[in-house]
Amino acid sequence: MKTRSTLIFILLFLCSMVGAQTTHFVKHDASGANNGTSWADAFTDLETAIEAANTDDAIWVAAGTYTPTTKRGGTEVRFQTFQMKNGVEIYGGFAGDEDPATFDLDARDFDANKTILSGDLGGGVHVYHVFRHVNLGLNNTAILDGVTISGGKADGSENIDKRGGGMLNDFTTGSSGSSPTIRNCLFTGNQATEGGAMYNSRYSNPAVSHTTFSNNTASAKGGAVFNDRNNPAFSYCIFSGNEVTGNADSDGGGAMYNKTQNAAEGPVITNC
Repeated sequence: MKTRSTLIFILLFLCSMVGAQTTHFVKHDASGANNGTSWADAFTDLETAIEAANTDDAIWVAAGTYTPTTKRGGTEVRFQTFQMKNGVEIYGGFAGDEDPATFDLDARDFDANKTILSGDLGGGVHVYHVFRHVNLGLNNTAILDGVTISGGKADGSENIDKRGGGMLNDFTTGSSGSSPTIRNCLFTGNQATEGGAMYNSRYSNPAVSHTTFSNNTASAKGGAVFNDRNNPAFSYCIFSGNEVTGNADSDGGGAMYNKTQNAAEGPVITNC
């Protein structure tokens, strides 16, 4: 027979499990308490919500345009970038009045409620990467779903700042590569030297599905995507209107450029 103390411990444990699953709300024009607890009191900044989120939390982002404010990798304004977290699910495409208790995520209208994560800071200034994942070790529990990623411009002087205008997934050691889950997204109007929309280094294997890459540009390789000695997966994706502007012998891959050294390397592309 369980003792009273054992039962109390079990109840406390179950309560902590329930309490850990939280939805944080983000709405650019919310005027409430700015604490993310409801649409009325939503965070007005996406990065604040990501910082507040814990493992198994979800972030719901209402229609609107959001720009990054935290600098990573440098001190200039162009180093401002978003950064995903393991165990945190980021969802866009909301009108800003949906109830998590009853709303079906599949019912989101991405066209009517565009959630735009933009690297365009105004005045002709663009961040190097809208998302920058370097040495994070992201896995498939880091989820981005239902957003538009645009306006990144990776044209810096360092190699790392020439890659992945929309999203950079890079590493220093094998365990630090980033392999997030990307679903129902649109990458458009991003630029880079390599991988206009997305650059995936070795050991970075994102799973990308039901996502469109359109009108992204690279000056050398991979107008939309550059994959470097890895095994990312692309399923039910659309590649349209992407281009490489360079004309050197080594330039190419208007939609996708894949660099491999053996038969085990290379992306898996299905139903695209």
